[in-house]
Amino acid sequence: MTGLEVNKKFLKALSSRSRISILKALGNKNYTVTELSKSLKLSKSTVHEHLSILVDGELVKKNEDGRKWVYYGLTEKGQYLIMNDLEKMIILFPMSVIVFLSGLYSILFLKLGSRMVPRELNVYSASALKSAESDAVAFGISETATTVGSDLNLLIGAGLILISLLIAYHVISKITYKSN
Repeated sequence: MTGLEVNKKFLKALSSRSRISILKALGNKNYTVTELSKSLKLSKSTVHEHLSILVDGELVKKNEDGRKWVYYGLTEKGQYLIMNDLEKMIILFPMSVIVFLSGLYSILFLKLGSRMVPRELNVYSASALKSAESDAVAFGISETATTVGSDLNLLIGAGLILISLLIAYHVISKITYKSN
């Protein structure tokens, strides 16, 4: 299997921590409902309900091979999730969005924001601006230093955006969506 085929049932199956815990447990060996309920400290009815959603999402299969009890195990799709560390994929995508927004903030507000001057300056803000300029001269801060800092913000912002796009591509390249 090279990727995941995602549909509504699949997403519903992954929308609960208990179901993810069941998937992790089934990654080690097949279990009955009773064994899972004891190991996860959940009631049998709760485990059975979660298992039926996981079966519906094609992540878990029933093994009814003539034994007295029904054993549940992972499907190929479920094994793929466990082996490719589902939690990392779930955490990486929102993290890439946060990194992307940080990069945008760095570029738009720190780099470009330093160049923007409001149209209407009142007396207080004009005097504050003159005071800040005189303080910069008094401390020996040149215009070159602020330009370098501004360019550094642009570089950092662009780097953050590129990193976020790489992370998002890595996560998305493993997933395909199929509406059923």
